[in-house]
Amino acid sequence: MSSTAFSSICFNRGHCWMKKVLRLLANHPEFGVALLTADRKAGQPISSVFPHLGPQDLPDLIAIKDANFSDVDAVFCCLPHGTTQEIIKGLPKHLKIVDLSADFRLRDISEYEEWYGQPHRAPDLQVGLVLFNYKRVSFI
Repeated sequence: MSSTAFSSICFNRGHCWMKKVLRLLANHPEFGVALLTADRKAGQPISSVFPHLGPQDLPDLIAIKDANFSDVDAVFCCLPHGTTQEIIKGLPKHLKIVDLSADFRLRDISEYEEWYGQPHRAPDLQVGLVLFNYKRVSFI
């Protein structure tokens, strides 16, 4: 891995965590933002969604199906619950993934349907909060 970790951020318009993650990564000396995906806003600059980020040197938004993850080390998913499961299942296996949705935070996957009213569609990827599962998670 390079000395700079290049990240991708997948988000849904208005997701509060996305703004925080993007601001932190864009200003971090050891991270670079290589991709920003937002299907409904594809082709637009990030400033069209978040005007305060206009001065940052960030890539334009693209659809996830058009994203090339070959030079990306990590993906930060800032998507609503129920969406992230399918996105993560389709990502290249070399990526480190940080999910800020509700899809992978429960320790017991059987509780997902109780809380969210639908079965979990990627139980094989379930890790839960790192705080509780730190032995199962490998870090960059």
